Amino acid sequence: MIGFSVFWNFRNTEAQIMKLAYTEAQANLNKDISFRRWGTLHGGVYVPITETQKSIPWLSHVSGRDVKTTDGQQLTLLNPASMLRQMMDLYAADYGVRGRIIGLRQLNPGNAPDAWESEQLERFTRGEATEVWAVTDIERKPHLRYLRAMFMEPGCDKCHGILGYKTGDMRGATGLNLPLAPYLEQVASSKVGFGLTHLVIWLLGLAGIAWGNWLGANWARARDQAQVALENHRDQLESQIAERTAALSDSMHAAEAANRAKSTFLANMSHEIRTPLNAITGVLHLIRREGLLPGQAEHLDKIDTAGRHLLDLINGVLDLSKIEAGKLVLASLPLSIPMLIGNLVSMQQERAAAKQLALATEIDPAIPEHLIGDSVRLQQALLNYVSNALKFTDAGGVMLRVRLIERDGDDVLLRFEVEDSGVGIAAEDMATLFSEFEQIDNSPTRCHGGTGLGLAITRRFARLMGGDAGASSEPGRGSLFWFTARLRIDHAPKLPSPVFDAGETMRRLAAISRGKRLLLVEDDLLNREIALSMLEEVGLVADIAGDGQQAVAAIGKQHYDLVLMDMQMPVMDGLSATRAIRAMPQFASLPIIAMTANAFDDDRQRCRDAGMNDFVAKPVEPELFFAALLRCLSK
Repeated sequence: MIGFSVFWNFRNTEAQIMKLAYTEAQANLNKDISFRRWGTLHGGVYVPITETQKSIPWLSHVSGRDVKTTDGQQLTLLNPASMLRQMMDLYAADYGVRGRIIGLRQLNPGNAPDAWESEQLERFTRGEATEVWAVTDIERKPHLRYLRAMFMEPGCDKCHGILGYKTGDMRGATGLNLPLAPYLEQVASSKVGFGLTHLVIWLLGLAGIAWGNWLGANWARARDQAQVALENHRDQLESQIAERTAALSDSMHAAEAANRAKSTFLANMSHEIRTPLNAITGVLHLIRREGLLPGQAEHLDKIDTAGRHLLDLINGVLDLSKIEAGKLVLASLPLSIPMLIGNLVSMQQERAAAKQLALATEIDPAIPEHLIGDSVRLQQALLNYVSNALKFTDAGGVMLRVRLIERDGDDVLLRFEVEDSGVGIAAEDMATLFSEFEQIDNSPTRCHGGTGLGLAITRRFARLMGGDAGASSEPGRGSLFWFTARLRIDHAPKLPSPVFDAGETMRRLAAISRGKRLLLVEDDLLNREIALSMLEEVGLVADIAGDGQQAVAAIGKQHYDLVLMDMQMPVMDGLSATRAIRAMPQFASLPIIAMTANAFDDDRQRCRDAGMNDFVAKPVEPELFFAALLRCLSK
């Protein structure tokens, strides 16, 4: 490294000092050229004729070379070249820098170029360069030689026109010879200084190496002792790490077991509650179909309302747990905001009319007609808002608005608002409004029911859709609840799709049910009775299997057009039974519909993976059940 530093500093010093020499030569030449140009602009100067200053013999062709003043003094003309040459002679005598004036053709024989200068003038004539540098020896001493091309300017033809030059012609060069001895002495002096400096550094380095070796020898024993201590410590540390790793592993297994237990509990809770709920809603459907006595309709409506409230509670808890576990995946399906709002209003219009409330809508016309998003979650969030607004409003009405906030490329940000004229909310209750299991009135005497999950889930849905949720209210003057959601614009071409109402679905089912035979795989007796009654409504006949094993055996003996399969059964569950059926080639296309109280999204996926064609969750909605039957039997 020291050797490289010496080399680099020597080279750098030479380059810098030579650059100084070039700069000085250029400054001197610039001075000479400026002086000559000044003389050219003034046509030369007249000076007295003396013993040392005679008339310039090679200017004899210039008229007015010699003049006599009115007082009798004799003057002679010094042209710019003569003036500059005298200046160059003085500068060379005083400072050792010799200026040069040379020409291709000369008036003054002293302006004849030497061999090197002649070579450069030829280059100037060919247009290869306009200035040149070179380091050469003059009288065995190094000089920096510098030449710059000289061109005819207006005023030069007074003296040099006789040689045949015209304005703009290259006729010679101006230059100088700069002695390099002072600069080379400075280079040598700098090299000596750098050399001594690096020598001292090298000696210090050797001393440091020797001192380091001495320290190393003394530290060797300490290092060995430290190594032994370090190995002992490492052994202890590895033992501690092993113990802590085992403890961490136990904690992780415990956490995973707790998480599995939580998931199992939620799944079992959902299944166990949905199963009797299915019986409740199914029996209600059967009673309504068979006809009601006076007063029974009101009682059945109360039972239906209580059952749906319990189902909403189950769905809310499951949605919240899936959001917290990061397992809730939003759908990306085509949707229409006017259709979504229209469907929501149709569901709540009867409830609003019962309280003599106006339920109005306002949709921004700038919203694109076709969008992509999760219409189910959007409707669920709006349903939470509208239900609360109707619940807490006794007079006036409820306004549902949808506005376009921004449009960025293929995305839109929409703001959904539900404004009511109800009782309003106190300022101290706003902070916890969107918290889980929080209600404005938690007292035992509260007038309105609810789980305290609707608003919390709405905010979670909004944030999953790239937005947020909030509210503003004033006691006695109503409330405004809002949430935003980012949706994509659907550019795909739209094909008309047939839409059937519940009555049309049942009529179509009845039309294709002749000769169709179904297998109902269900272990719960009441749920069997309800399913059979619903099938009888559309003229379908079904056999019964109490578990999956009985179903596989029955399919091998009897032809069936469709199988309704429960998931959770004794002996053999529905998934295992479906896989066993699909393993038989002759039943590869047999339609199988899951009809189960296992309503998680991953339950649906497990059914699809096992080979089922469709999915109906319990409690069974008759319209959804009949639509699934129609889809599978129409194929």
